[in-house]
Amino acid sequence: MMKLILLALWLGVKIWFLAIIYFISGVPGAYFLWYRALYRAMRTESALSYGWFFLFYLLHIAFVVYAAVAPPIIFKGKSLAGILAAVDVIGDHVIVGIFYFIGFGMFCLESLVSIWVLKIC
Repeated sequence: MMKLILLALWLGVKIWFLAIIYFISGVPGAYFLWYRALYRAMRTESALSYGWFFLFYLLHIAFVVYAAVAPPIIFKGKSLAGILAAVDVIGDHVIVGIFYFIGFGMFCLESLVSIWVLKIC
């Protein structure tokens, strides 16, 4: 537990609040913007509903690709575990850098799976 507290102090409180916001808004956002929209589109066969689903799903793919890169534009790029943040952190803290690289790999995997899902739709 002490290591998490020290990590929070090292990264800053703003980064942890952003992580909590991403976590809390991610699941309800996915439900309301993708799953429910796709369900309604398939139930009513409405082109507008399909359009809303594809619009928000493309925004999701753009966010995941942005998160995989994590440019230091917002909050020095450390709120998302991307490749640029991982390279920046690995020199100072190896363990934290490894976690950032794992996050980068997960974001890459998520972007590939999301593109594959869009392809089969």
